Amino acid sequence: MGFFLFTRSLRDTTESKKILEMIISDNQTACFVVNEENQIVIFNDILSLFLGWSVNAVARKPLEDVLRHLMTQGQDVPVTLPSLDSVQTEFRVYKNFGKRGALLFRGYPLGGLPPPAGIYFLYRQEDPPTEKIVHQYLAPVIDKLYSRTRQHLAMLALDDYDLREIDRTSREILNTLGPMLQHVRVFLVNRVSMDDSSHFARILFDGPPESVQESLEGILYGDTIFFQRLFGNSGRPALVGHTELPWKYEFLFPFNWYHHVFGWMGIPVASLDIWRNPVRFSWQDALGELGQSMGLQRSRMGLLPQYRISPDGVLDGTSLGIALDSMIGRTPPRPFVLLLFRILDRSMRDEFVRLLGKAKRGTDFLGEHPEGLVAVFPDEDPTFRQSITDRYKKIFEKLIVSDFRFQCTISSYGFPAREWTSGEVLARLNEVKGADVRPAIEMATDDVVFDDWFKKFLLLKDFE
Repeated sequence: MGFFLFTRSLRDTTESKKILEMIISDNQTACFVVNEENQIVIFNDILSLFLGWSVNAVARKPLEDVLRHLMTQGQDVPVTLPSLDSVQTEFRVYKNFGKRGALLFRGYPLGGLPPPAGIYFLYRQEDPPTEKIVHQYLAPVIDKLYSRTRQHLAMLALDDYDLREIDRTSREILNTLGPMLQHVRVFLVNRVSMDDSSHFARILFDGPPESVQESLEGILYGDTIFFQRLFGNSGRPALVGHTELPWKYEFLFPFNWYHHVFGWMGIPVASLDIWRNPVRFSWQDALGELGQSMGLQRSRMGLLPQYRISPDGVLDGTSLGIALDSMIGRTPPRPFVLLLFRILDRSMRDEFVRLLGKAKRGTDFLGEHPEGLVAVFPDEDPTFRQSITDRYKKIFEKLIVSDFRFQCTISSYGFPAREWTSGEVLARLNEVKGADVRPAIEMATDDVVFDDWFKKFLLLKDFE
């Protein structure tokens, strides 16, 4: 017995398939997944047996075809189908399957996706069960199967969505590259995000967008080491040097949703001077949209938290605690630094959000606080919190010279620490005495050297 996947596979799903086969290991339980397009994309071979359809006949069928077959036993007679909302709220019994058998049907949501997207079960019984048996004995069995399989099935169902979004973004970026540089590579984690995976898939896109060649590359030992270095610096882009390729450099940018990193996209360039070109902003915008789309989809499917976020991108207090707990609870724990900006003139809150949004990295994020805002810097060693404080202090010292309303007090704290919950960490942050930000006495006049900007990158030598 096994599961069939009619999705465009991006990841090594062997582990998940083995888990699913161990959880559903009998010949009386069929399981299948319907995606947002109302297509059956994942199912086990027992479903094919129950319906009397071939595997190819089951693949991509709409849910209505299954319900119609169960109600008519394959006969061409008119029936009124139940609403798609109701199939995820109640058990249904379909009789006369076998000599005296019956199939118990139950649907469950696939995260927060609207019906008909969902996970569905058919449970075979030799005799039609009474309503009491269904609710007291059979329903708990199916509920338990759902709770044990939902995360694995949801992750497998991500492949279709992820590849569509990656295809779209890759073609958009290929359109901005010259004829000799039309090559994009993607390093994609094979689970939900970097928080739960240290393995990856590598996808290559070659050629102009209208005739692009897509290939899933094998993973070599050198690639694994290369990826581990990216993993250790998940918040930073990488500048990769090449020696045997038509392009000399490659920008490798992470695409993420707040602190959740899903992968990196490599964009080849002939010279670092491209960074002076406005086209880089279109790359950053495209990858920002990709990370946002993938993050929201994972949140809707119940694989990532459902954060409550204001229109300007700030997490509310509860969501901030959830985000911090997800980093604290990771193995090993993910370090971070917190800065609390106590805003003296609360009418300036939106201006603080705008400026902090420009100054932070892609994986940094902001949270609400009763006295102002909390900025979170994932993957930063807490011993560096003073240097991070000094950087932001200098930014606001210069701003106060032109507008005194930017006055604030900055407190900092970091994790790992003695505290091991978000509530304890935030309470400790509140107790830290802050540094008052005053107008700068001297304004820095040194010009920034262009090449110095690239010190912000993780510098890598590619394995060729």
